[in-house]
Amino acid sequence: MNPLFSIIVPTLGRLELWKFALNSVLRQHFGDFEIIAVNSKPSAESRALIKTLSDSRLKYFEREPQGPPINWDFGYRQSSGKYILWLDDDNYLLPHALSKLAEIIKSRSPDIATGDHFHWRDSLHPNKNYRNQLIIRLPLFTNEVGPVDPKNFIRNQFGMPSQGSHSRALFHFSETAFARPLMEKVLSKIQAIDFRTTSPRMVHFGLLAMANSIWYVSSPIAIIIQMGGSMAYGWAKKESRNNRFGVNFEYSPVSANIYINYVAENLLRAKEVFRQELAPYEMNWNIFFKTYERELMLLEQTWGEMASSWKEFYNSAKRYLTIAPRRIFLETLKYVLLAAGIKISRALHIYSYILILKRKTEYSPQNRRIIKLDKYNVHNIQECAELLPQIIKDEWKNGPDGDLNW
Repeated sequence: MNPLFSIIVPTLGRLELWKFALNSVLRQHFGDFEIIAVNSKPSAESRALIKTLSDSRLKYFEREPQGPPINWDFGYRQSSGKYILWLDDDNYLLPHALSKLAEIIKSRSPDIATGDHFHWRDSLHPNKNYRNQLIIRLPLFTNEVGPVDPKNFIRNQFGMPSQGSHSRALFHFSETAFARPLMEKVLSKIQAIDFRTTSPRMVHFGLLAMANSIWYVSSPIAIIIQMGGSMAYGWAKKESRNNRFGVNFEYSPVSANIYINYVAENLLRAKEVFRQELAPYEMNWNIFFKTYERELMLLEQTWGEMASSWKEFYNSAKRYLTIAPRRIFLETLKYVLLAAGIKISRALHIYSYILILKRKTEYSPQNRRIIKLDKYNVHNIQECAELLPQIIKDEWKNGPDGDLNW
């Protein structure tokens, strides 16, 4: 018989992280699953790792390091489970994760079953002030199960305002199980999960837009690692962009290779592919261009590239925004001057010190709790998971506002 879950865990040779991710599945309290482990950078070490794990539910596949480095599509096509969960190689399933999702599936048979997560900033985080921190959303989890309408989640991604009630569900792939028939419906539209033409984000929108039934449990399913700074800062660096998937900007009105443009391109592609399902949603161009100019300001470019990018921005903003041209010009000029200042500070090797000062002023909002884990002797994501119940109990000495019976 086909297992209830297929857990697809692809990697590009990151064996230390991959080992923790695979172990997190093998340690599940619920056992009706298969693991599809796909390594796109095979080695003798990866084969030895799989041999040491030695479990009949673990199926190992090697792929040559070409094409999309994280081979989600290949992993899916090797799977046979009734529900699919893609687990990133740097994330970790908590031991009760599949039990919680299975409870929803057996009682509701939804298209999508999802939960919540913790964030862990790893011990090698580039910002020393952020290292080895556990980030918990507040209020704490209630363990309650309820239906979810994804419309507000999709609206927010397009920059549209929310309407009515809003769910806490974030639908991270590492905490969400998708029914195979739903996945097949999405693939009938996009043919394959190919990061040269799609992305996890575009697949995400297709799944949410085409689902008829979504259920969410207010319980932590996974630990999601945070290994770097914001996407805007990371994407701005040439070496960071070179390690990401190439994107041809066909739908976006601007062409700079920055994160918000990557997001917009996939949103606009998704609207083209899922025309009927995403017809009610429109891009908020005011928010897009405001974010775009801030990220463009950080982008590492030559002076000639900068001139071309800002000219394109100005001309596009005039076409898409209902703002007076003079105001657009002044706003553009302000950010051009800031971009020039950043470029000069990089050349003088003082930009990194400016970032350090900025990061030290991190604001901690009321809807999350940040816990330093050094005193708990946590060195990796697996140790973080193992100590979680004790950490929560210690940090909420008077009793947390939530259910710890995960």
